[in-house]
Amino acid sequence: MTSSVSLYELARRFWQQQDYERALVAIEQSLSLKLFPSSEPNMLSRWQQTLVSQSLTLKRMKLETADALTLRANCMYELGKREGSVQHLHGALESIHLAAAMMHSSMVRGE
Repeated sequence: MTSSVSLYELARRFWQQQDYERALVAIEQSLSLKLFPSSEPNMLSRWQQTLVSQSLTLKRMKLETADALTLRANCMYELGKREGSVQHLHGALESIHLAAAMMHSSMVRGE
């Protein structure tokens, strides 16, 4: 199975080559692995709650996820600009908001 990190690196390479469609596919797969690392419902629920909590728990993972969301936003923006797609531009805006929230949650003092 391909790791989230490998998919992220692949997305960065596609981004640098201005292949935004392939970059978007790779980064979305990477994000899926980060956000859904388990199929067990209780474990998945705890993971996702910790990932969005305002504590310093999983700080590195939160910042890596924010970085991946920023790359996703950049891909969506470029595709939206090129294709005149409001849907892509809206997706870019949503990703930026999520990235900002993720960064903020990694910097707030824990409980």
